[in-house]
Amino acid sequence: EPDQRTDAVGADAPPRLSAWTYLAIGIRYWRPVVLVPFIVATAMGGYAYSRPRAHIADAQFVVESSEAPSPLAQLTGRFGINLGTTSSKSPDYFAALLRSRELLRSLVEVRFTPDEEKGFDGSLYDYLNVDPLGPDALREAVDGAADLVVARVNPRIGTITLQVQTTIPSLSQEMVESLLRLTEKHESDRVAEAAAGERAFYGERLAEVRLELETAETALVEFSSENRVIASPRLQAEEARLRRQVELRQQLFLALSQSYEAARLEEVRAPRELSIFESPAGFVRQVSRGTVRYAIVGGLAGFFGVLLVIFTLEFTRSTRAIPTPEFKGFLDELARARTKT
Repeated sequence: EPDQRTDAVGADAPPRLSAWTYLAIGIRYWRPVVLVPFIVATAMGGYAYSRPRAHIADAQFVVESSEAPSPLAQLTGRFGINLGTTSSKSPDYFAALLRSRELLRSLVEVRFTPDEEKGFDGSLYDYLNVDPLGPDALREAVDGAADLVVARVNPRIGTITLQVQTTIPSLSQEMVESLLRLTEKHESDRVAEAAAGERAFYGERLAEVRLELETAETALVEFSSENRVIASPRLQAEEARLRRQVELRQQLFLALSQSYEAARLEEVRAPRELSIFESPAGFVRQVSRGTVRYAIVGGLAGFFGVLLVIFTLEFTRSTRAIPTPEFKGFLDELARARTKT
């Protein structure tokens, strides 16, 4: 039993627990102190070891730099009108796109076929054990795929790192490659759609400017025919005004013609937006199961847990044996409550 010392006040004083007292309690209960942490550590380590080993495939790429402004933008810039430039999206945009629902919705529909016997054959519905005919199948598959995909941006150099972690090496690699292809297709479709809209706009505006140019040229020809000799300042100013209108519309017509042709080429070019400089092929790496880490954490948790239980029981027992005034008051109140009930 722990040392129960009393001071000069009387024999009813509570026991004073020293370090030797705690050590004595630990020795007395050495079996649970040893066995409980061992059992918990073994269970945690066994759980970690039984889990399938994860495999990570990654790729790094950069986004192409901004394109030059269109001829129309260069022309309007001379008049103080800024139309901006058609630039590529920022790295943060691509990092968000890689984990977007739109791209993941397309990813879960991809059928992965193995290159070897150990590869994965099926879609993410099969890997995530989601019934494709279920009411929330698409949402569950997209949410599950989002948990497998990580996209990070290095703001210092502007690179995007894409990582996919699954328990099948070939699936991790194929998912990275599929996401890169889907991203390029998404950007190609976006650029083509934007170019189609620009082409339609430039085509309509080109027809309008052609008509305006013909009208301005006709007005200048008629003025020159009616005034073969231009001597007065009023006629000279009118001729200058008509020539300026013709020149301005000629410049605008040429710029629109170039922009229209550029939009037609952009619509069918399907540009490659991504410059991949680290491919996942052949570089899928294993992830440690963390067996030792789980065992150490489990052992420490079991050790401190069993100590807490033992010391709590010992403290309660000693307090009941020689109760403090506060504990006596608590017991008296508890007795009165039971008597009333």
